[in-house]
Amino acid sequence: MSGFDEVFADDEPTAIGGGDPQRMRLENALADAEGKLRVAQVKHEVIAGDQDVDPGELMEAEERVAKAERDVALAREVVRSAAGEQSVAEAEEPPAPEFNSVYEFVEDHLSILYERKWRHAGNQRVWCPQWWAHPEAVSRLESVWRAFESLRLDPTLGMSVWWRDHVDPHMTVLSDPDGPFTGCSAECHDPASEPIPIELMPDSAVRSVMSAQNE
Repeated sequence: MSGFDEVFADDEPTAIGGGDPQRMRLENALADAEGKLRVAQVKHEVIAGDQDVDPGELMEAEERVAKAERDVALAREVVRSAAGEQSVAEAEEPPAPEFNSVYEFVEDHLSILYERKWRHAGNQRVWCPQWWAHPEAVSRLESVWRAFESLRLDPTLGMSVWWRDHVDPHMTVLSDPDGPFTGCSAECHDPASEPIPIELMPDSAVRSVMSAQNE
């Protein structure tokens, strides 16, 4: 082993601690490539300084340096790309919702925003103060809430789309006198509506054929 081989025999890349494990592996690979480049450069300098060097050996040393430089450039590009992707992922992380639940959304936002004549409305519309006791109302209002959380991020057409495609259709159904609040009023919860009457399919073979697993 020559002198310069002994100098760099223990030249191991230093692990970079902390952070994302994938990013650490890439940075360690870059450190390893840079270490190999230093070794190739020193070897080249030693060989080039030998007056009696064989031209073929010098050419091989130059090729090793060139290859090491390409490896370092590639490793640096991979690290930069990974850092950029991580930054984009962090930038694209969705913001926290404005409301933590459909209940908070209805109590603190929709009940203030959506105004109609609720008391003594006759057959025009109906509402139930205990809307949360009606499964259909909870499901519909939760979809209105989730649509709001998404569309509020669109500063141009977001709210218009929210009203047109979500609030108006769902509130029209909910406030319909024949809807889920039938029997209730703005003053009391007295439901007259009931779930869809069904009978369970007794034939397990037919149920199996009709299941989504067989599609």
